[in-house]
This record gives sequence, C-alpha cells and structure tokens, in this order.
Amino acid sequence: MRLGEPEARGYLEEGLSLAAVNGREQCVLSGDVLSVGRLILRLEADSVGYIKLLTSHAFHSGMQDGILEEFRAELSTVSWGPLKGQVVSNVTGKLLEASVSPST
Repeated sequence: MRLGEPEARGYLEEGLSLAAVNGREQCVLSGDVLSVGRLILRLEADSVGYIKLLTSHAFHSGMQDGILEEFRAELSTVSWGPLKGQVVSNVTGKLLEASVSPST
C-alpha cells in the first residue's frame, strides 16, 4: 500500500513534517531520527511500503527553519532580471513567460 497526501498527513506527529507530495500516492515525510524511527514502525505495522532516503538534512521540513533568516538575507543580494532562456513550470508543464517574476 502507498500513501496519498491525506493518508500521509494521518501519520504526522510531533517531530515529523510532510516534506513533499511528489505524486498521487507518493509523499515524503521527514523529521528527526527518533520520530522517523517511530514512523517506520507504524508504517511497517500498517503494511505501508516506504523507502528510507539517506540525506544529510531534512529538506522541505520545519527542521530547516533555523536557516531562513540567513537564506532571505542571501536572496536579497540577488539581482533579478528577465528570463534569458526557456523555463518549463514544474507545476503547469507550460513555458514560463518573461513577465513572470521570481516571486510568483
């Protein structure tokens, strides 16, 4: 069995985040080591398939909140300009237009 977003949210508890929804039944949950360990036990007990990703950080989760101020400061130094090439939206699958700003 695989989890869609509503079912994956049912496994969230303190220390876990819904890090990504990559498909209709393909979600990524992330968190600290102990929380992920408890999650794995629950998934196995419920016969839910999973793949434990080996990463250095819990990207796309609340565990990254500590770097947001530094990240925003770094972004404020970037000079944004019009697109210089074609970019395909990973949301719509359509080419972005030059009038689209980086914040949209």
